[in-house]
Amino acid sequence: MSILRKIVRVTLRALIVFGVFSILTTFFCEGISFLGGRMITNKIRFPIGSSDFAVDNTDKIVCYSGQFRRIQIFNLNNELINGWFVPTSSQVGEVRFDESGEIHLITGFDEHYIFNYEGEIISKKKEEGKYEIYYSKAYKPHRTDSNGNSYHRQINTFSVEILMKDSNGIVSVVISDPFYIWPLRGNAIFIICVIPGLILGVNYYIKKKRDEVKKEQMNESVP
Repeated sequence: MSILRKIVRVTLRALIVFGVFSILTTFFCEGISFLGGRMITNKIRFPIGSSDFAVDNTDKIVCYSGQFRRIQIFNLNNELINGWFVPTSSQVGEVRFDESGEIHLITGFDEHYIFNYEGEIISKKKEEGKYEIYYSKAYKPHRTDSNGNSYHRQINTFSVEILMKDSNGIVSVVISDPFYIWPLRGNAIFIICVIPGLILGVNYYIKKKRDEVKKEQMNESVP
């Protein structure tokens, strides 16, 4: 029983270490973005995120992850085309396209970025009230492709998926987070860091109380 307890204890501690690593990854991504390293991970896949996404006129899907302040472009085969960090502290943002196909990101701080598909910043400006306008239901993002298929996002426990509904009403998954990047998601950080920490804390408290009781019993047995 003691061996099993040790294995459980080591596993919980390992999960906490991994959770702390995931949290530090978020700060690292934001840091390298502000230090000019926005493009050094352009072919590395990160979680899709739950902030916003849009579909352009060439059937590419652009997602913004507020957790990592990152824009990612995917094709309909669930393949990452390009990705880059955005030098902002805002965890919320709305993605749109203009007629020329340039990518517009409006953050919760009313920062208006315009990017090309290579991730180069074409312009950046502050526009008061811009985010509220883009976030409102009156200005919905373009989520229909050239064939009339519509798209929506589904947030699951282990992944975020973007689903396509065709003209016949058939729904299929076109983009989904691979399982191996699940630990970087916000809910995963909670599961693999906070919960094991609570278990270890409760276990430590019970062990401490048990030792105190044993010590009192030993003192009482001494003549």
